Amino acid sequence: MIGLTEKRQRVLEIIDRLGIANIEQIVSLTGSKKTTAYYAVKELKKNGLVTEFKNIRQAVFLITKAGSEFVGELNFGFSRDNKAPNFAIFRHSMLVNESMIFYKEHLKEASFETERELLVNEVSDIGQDRRELKILPDFVIETEETRQAVEVELTRKTPARIKKKLLNYKN
Repeated sequence: MIGLTEKRQRVLEIIDRLGIANIEQIVSLTGSKKTTAYYAVKELKKNGLVTEFKNIRQAVFLITKAGSEFVGELNFGFSRDNKAPNFAIFRHSMLVNESMIFYKEHLKEASFETERELLVNEVSDIGQDRRELKILPDFVIETEETRQAVEVELTRKTPARIKKKLLNYKN
C-alpha cells in the first residue's frame, strides 16, 4: 500500500481530475510551491500513479489507471495504454486546463467539473459506455446562479455544430 502525504495526495487528485497537466497547472490548482509539486510528481511517477510525457517545450504528467483507482473517484487513466497522447489531444487538453485556470482565477466563488468528472457522472447515471459519450463539454462552471458548459476548440467549428453539442449536453 502506498502512503502519500496530504500535499502529494492533492497533486494526484488534481492530475486525476484533469487527466493530464504540467507543473505550472498543478501549482495553480493546488496552491503548492513548484518544488513541492515537482517532488510530488516524482514520487507519483516512481509508484506508477502517473506517467510523464515530454514534448519539445515541457513535461506533462498523465494519470494512470492505477493512479486514478488510488484516488478512487474516476477510476480510469488518461489513456488505456498509458502511451503519450497524440499532439491534437495534448494541445487541446493543455488549452482546456489553461481556460479552467483562467476562470478559476476570475470567478472566485465558482466550482468546476472537468470532462473526466462529467463522463463518470453520465456513465453512472445512464449506464452508458464512456466511449460512446461525445456530447460532453470540456468543463462546466457552476456558480450560485448558473451552470455553464464550456467548449474549447482548437479548430474552427460551425456555430450549428457547437450549438448542437451544448444543447445535447443540456438535454
